[in-house]
Amino acid sequence: MVASYHPYPINYPPLDGSLFLPELLEFNARHNPDIIFFVYDRPESDSPVSISHLEFYQACHRAAQEIRRSRAGTDKEVVALMANSDTLLYQTVFMGIIFAGLVPFPISPRNSAAAVINMMEKTNCHRLITTHHSLCSLVDGIKAGFVSKGAETVQPQIDEIPALKDLYPALIGGSQNEAFVPYPGSTVRSSENDTLLYMHSSGSTGFPKPIPMTNLSAIYWCLTCKFPKHPQRKS
Repeated sequence: MVASYHPYPINYPPLDGSLFLPELLEFNARHNPDIIFFVYDRPESDSPVSISHLEFYQACHRAAQEIRRSRAGTDKEVVALMANSDTLLYQTVFMGIIFAGLVPFPISPRNSAAAVINMMEKTNCHRLITTHHSLCSLVDGIKAGFVSKGAETVQPQIDEIPALKDLYPALIGGSQNEAFVPYPGSTVRSSENDTLLYMHSSGSTGFPKPIPMTNLSAIYWCLTCKFPKHPQRKS
């Protein structure tokens, strides 16, 4: 799977800080709905499947609903994402966590159970979304590590990652707009200094360290991107 460059003109969103990352996705869904965002190599298909900006945006809403039904619970809770999955599913769930009003923390499954526990504790994270079938030993180690800390330690909620077929119904022969209901948004807009996500360091000198990234940081990333020129456009 690769992100795809479309040969036709694209309506680029403003990168002046007026739109944050989830709002950039909404802009593209409205102004570039048919532009290809991903090309998905489905094993049972003879040809690649294209995923548009609109389809990705709608799938993120479905992921948000799977992760946090009707915005139940508290906003801005940190949710760790540690999974072996294809890029399309991983990025959809990652953005789904943000759309759900939560803070994603993608964690590499190459970390030890002790390192994952350490990072979850440092970010006050009590929920982990994962792929049990491929990471069962690591997940079992994380569960055991939290249990060993005693009854005073909050035990994490560990959930299976949403299924691709539930986020992209068109991939199994349905209509992409089938049963699509936008996820309810927050009544309060985030500020530029609110934490959008966590990353972590390599851990080459000890346990990896959580690194908070703000809404403004994400905009700076967009500003540093080099947009490809149209192949037929003069310099």
